[in-house]
Amino acid sequence: MTSGVATEHTPKTAKQPSETKRRSLRRGPRESFARYFLKAGADGKLELGEELPSEHAATVAAFKSDSGFLIVTEWKPTIESGRQGPVIRKEQAARKS
Repeated sequence: MTSGVATEHTPKTAKQPSETKRRSLRRGPRESFARYFLKAGADGKLELGEELPSEHAATVAAFKSDSGFLIVTEWKPTIESGRQGPVIRKEQAARKS
């Protein structure tokens, strides 16, 4: 004997990436303006040591020297006109080669 209740079977679909992930994939990889330095100094002071070309190189050099490394990014303030007056935004400064 079967019940009189009809059920509809819908196949499961793959989950879509989140909107932010999907948006970032469309734009492609962003150029990184980060700079990498070995940590110099002691007693909790942050001093920039040797600059390295990539995060990988900084990680390896820091491991070999039993120290840390610092990642530095530079930002420039810009003013945009908003509905309620000027708004200060930050813009990543271009890295000079």
